[in-house]
Amino acid sequence: MRRPCKYLSDPRQKNYVQHGWNLIGDIFIRDADGYFWFQARSDDMIVSAGYNMEGPDVEAALLLHEAVGECAVIGWPDAERGMLVKAFVVLRPGYTEMNGAL
Repeated sequence: MRRPCKYLSDPRQKNYVQHGWNLIGDIFIRDADGYFWFQARSDDMIVSAGYNMEGPDVEAALLLHEAVGECAVIGWPDAERGMLVKAFVVLRPGYTEMNGAL
């Protein structure tokens, strides 16, 4: 017997359980060999001053900078804009700062 996930005592849970499946909001692509590759969370949107930004898109832009080895971004609460984009950056060896930062 299949039972829906009821880990939230909230009426919104019905949006996440459909036909007995818990839809968690992950976005995948399927390659030609049938493998699935995680891309992003569908509900992981940063809304700042009315603009919608996906964390992975911002991270991809940061990774284009030659000094950036790794990065992660989050939404940071802001009274004026709703959220700001806050980035955590690990520089590549040999860099002490990001000259000409994005």
